[in-house]
Amino acid sequence: MRIFHCLSYPLYSGPMPQTLALMQTQQQFGHEVFLAYDTKRGNFDGYEEAVEPYIQSFGIHCPLSLTCSSKSNPFEMWQDLRTLKKFLRHNSVDIIHVHMSHDHSLIVLLNILNKEITPKVIRTCHAGRVLENRFMQRFLFSKTDGFITRCQAHLRTFQTQYKTLGERARMIPGSIDSQKFRPATPEQKREARRYFHLPFDKKIIGQVALLANRGQRELIEAAAAVHDPNVLIVFAGLGEDESFLKKRVQKLGLQQQVIFLGYCAHENLQRVYHAIDIAYVAKPGNDASCRSILEAMASGLPVITASQDALLDIAHPDFAYSTSPSNLGEMVAAMRQWLQDDTTALKQLKARQHAVSRYAILEEAKTTLVFYQDVLDNRQKH
Repeated sequence: MRIFHCLSYPLYSGPMPQTLALMQTQQQFGHEVFLAYDTKRGNFDGYEEAVEPYIQSFGIHCPLSLTCSSKSNPFEMWQDLRTLKKFLRHNSVDIIHVHMSHDHSLIVLLNILNKEITPKVIRTCHAGRVLENRFMQRFLFSKTDGFITRCQAHLRTFQTQYKTLGERARMIPGSIDSQKFRPATPEQKREARRYFHLPFDKKIIGQVALLANRGQRELIEAAAAVHDPNVLIVFAGLGEDESFLKKRVQKLGLQQQVIFLGYCAHENLQRVYHAIDIAYVAKPGNDASCRSILEAMASGLPVITASQDALLDIAHPDFAYSTSPSNLGEMVAAMRQWLQDDTTALKQLKARQHAVSRYAILEEAKTTLVFYQDVLDNRQKH
């Protein structure tokens, strides 16, 4: 099978890491895989890493010189259409797998203008906002052969909003490379805390990313309410909320209990998970599969998390403390439950087992390939 992924995104974050992992695994299964991505914006937000170095490390082939950006001007879009038309005319492609609204629009427009070139089009809905029943979205969806949602809640929303297209959708959860993310040995945990200058005798709650509205403010308020000097809150990353959070920490007198590690390159993420005792994941971001909770689980960490969207599918009482970030009482109760829990070691084991058994990258790749074939055979099932 020849598969062309289009993802108009320039950062190694959001849906990009899992898309590259999926493509790499599809290649390992013997399929020919191509990628087009946003080459215009680079590291546009200053908080995350550009994707270019990772594309090479995954061994992904990018045969076209496309802008493929939501910030493309009309001339750049016209050039992209010409380049795509020429490529598809000389290269038989079975599936075009689109991931964002810009690349989806580009491919639909191409198919409208060039009816002789009509590969099947699959769209992965990486965020809940994609499912809003708007005119342009309805038009794009009507020209699409198959849809992948990342959680049951999004599948139900899709089938409610787009009743006539319901048979074209399938829920395929995200996945994690459980060989890359692994539990820490005692020595690895000590080394990670030495690396980040963290104390060895504290219980550490960690969150990866400081992008806005991910529950950081609520976590700080809960830490103040619990008022346990043996608990540290660690934030890894940069983001637009950082300045506000630091001011709030100072006002609450939590300077000794809340630590900002700053930017951590993706290669250091495993070290972050090794350094902490539990991960906090409040809500999905622009990756509906909630990669951060899967990374934590594969690293053998229990989680404090909200019951919504993919988190509702993934989290289980065997290793998760469910809460609502908007409810301070629930946040405090979850934190205290964790502090008093004497089954932490068992929860660590259960988290790892759940990630390995339910969210393996090989399984996502196999399920996605089966869905491709069903679309090609026009026998989608949900």
